[in-house]
Amino acid sequence: MADYAYPTVAHNARVVTPREYEDLTSPQAADGLIGSPSLPALVYADSSLLGVKIRANRAALIRGLRWESGDTERSLPVDPNTTPGTTRKDLVVLRQSRNPWNATPVVIKGAPAASNPVTPSPTYGEDTSTGVWDLPLAEVTIPYNDAVTDAAQCVPRAWYVGKDGQIICTSSTRPPHEPGRRWFETDTGREILSTGSDLIVVGDDSGNLALPLVNTAGAALGWSAALNNLRRRNGWVYLQLSPQRTGGNVPANTYVDLGTLPPAFRPPFAIESGVSASGTQGRLSIRSDNGLVQAYLYGGLSTSNFILCQPIAYPAIWS
Repeated sequence: MADYAYPTVAHNARVVTPREYEDLTSPQAADGLIGSPSLPALVYADSSLLGVKIRANRAALIRGLRWESGDTERSLPVDPNTTPGTTRKDLVVLRQSRNPWNATPVVIKGAPAASNPVTPSPTYGEDTSTGVWDLPLAEVTIPYNDAVTDAAQCVPRAWYVGKDGQIICTSSTRPPHEPGRRWFETDTGREILSTGSDLIVVGDDSGNLALPLVNTAGAALGWSAALNNLRRRNGWVYLQLSPQRTGGNVPANTYVDLGTLPPAFRPPFAIESGVSASGTQGRLSIRSDNGLVQAYLYGGLSTSNFILCQPIAYPAIWS
């Protein structure tokens, strides 16, 4: 078959089939609900039925098609869970069918399980001549013998397409991996890049913060600090700290806890740096598992004296 282009007079007199339309437009338009995560969830539950409701006057893009929910809210039932001692998770999706060509919300039924039920996966049918393509909308939990679905049982899973075609989501509603795909998370303030299998933070800024001078349980550790700077920017963490001892004397050659980093500020591996303290030297350690920041002082430290920690920067662990 000779090569061709469409839509052109030379090919089918400019008539474009549904398959050709999807092949033409889907690479140019991200899938997603139109709007942002600040909108009320498209799919929600309110204890009025065993199932969920689809809000009116909402829209989505799916494989180049524009879907609209219509001007009347609709109900979408789920099957009851009749297996004693189990819970089931269903996935509500916007499904584009290619036979016939249409898009509509459907429920993918999960399998009941005594513990840790698995949410079924959406179908991303790449063959545009047949099959389906699913846009995840919500996850619904159905306990055994449940008669109605309450609000907490319906969790949004949809991401959005913004005004400039950008993908907008939250950290719990990310789109699937695709090499080079980017999105912005409204709850973390981070721009994310997918490598196809891993996620890279390419843009974020926590603003100026301070290291919490507490242990992993949140209890004060006996320090104060006028110089206490903590910031995460573009996937890197910057820390500078000069704490003053307000608790008891610190013995020589022993670790003392200074504070605990929040999860988004922890390193992917253990970090060490130098410190100085009232005529003695030591080292600063940051644990990757729980974010505990500790100092090891060769000569100890008396109450009211300071530790000067060298400024330190490191890549933040992905969360």
